[in-house]
Amino acid sequence: MTAHPHALDDAALVSVALAHELQNSLAVVASSLYLARRDRDDATALSRHLDASSRELDAARSVIRAVLRLARGTTLVTEAVDAAELVARARSSVRVHAAVELRDATAERSHQVRCDDVLAVRAIANLLQNSVEALGERGGVVEVTAAREGERVVIAVEDDGPGVEAAVRDTLFEPTVTTKALGTGVGLPFVRVVMRAHGGEAKTRARLDGGRGARFELWFPAADAPTAS
Repeated sequence: MTAHPHALDDAALVSVALAHELQNSLAVVASSLYLARRDRDDATALSRHLDASSRELDAARSVIRAVLRLARGTTLVTEAVDAAELVARARSSVRVHAAVELRDATAERSHQVRCDDVLAVRAIANLLQNSVEALGERGGVVEVTAAREGERVVIAVEDDGPGVEAAVRDTLFEPTVTTKALGTGVGLPFVRVVMRAHGGEAKTRARLDGGRGARFELWFPAADAPTAS
């Protein structure tokens, strides 16, 4: 199956998004190498840290290829993937400190989505990292869920952080818009580009339970939904 990418509003966004993604990968590699140096006398730990670096470099190469496909307007080759698998892969690349509890409820029920798995994982990872950073040093809870909505599967990331003001929600996916003091305003626009390329949507709203915090949603085509010929 293929999905046709949405025309990019600004080709430069893809270039900046690629740099943003590589920065995230390099941070993971740098952390793993630091731990490898720390544990260099422990052969088992050393091997584990070096393996983590190698996996992240492989992932970075896959991300480069996938993002370049977006930039070129190449049709995406998609396949059916379980939402829980996508979330598990995304979690492995997110930097979470001890004060943050990351809850994953996607494995409770299987939800198959049709996607380019590399790009889908990066979109989810961006939302997870965004929520973790929103919690800051005080910490809190980030929860990921998946649910069927008609012919779509919604993967949602909720946190109990400071939330997003209603006046800002509609612009968060625009390039350079950020609520972080040191933010680049690139991660969420990249997520929107990825979702449009899949014929899906990226949304943000208040938490469904009315609690403190924010909710971000990725609306993917369900694997069994009719596709355009």
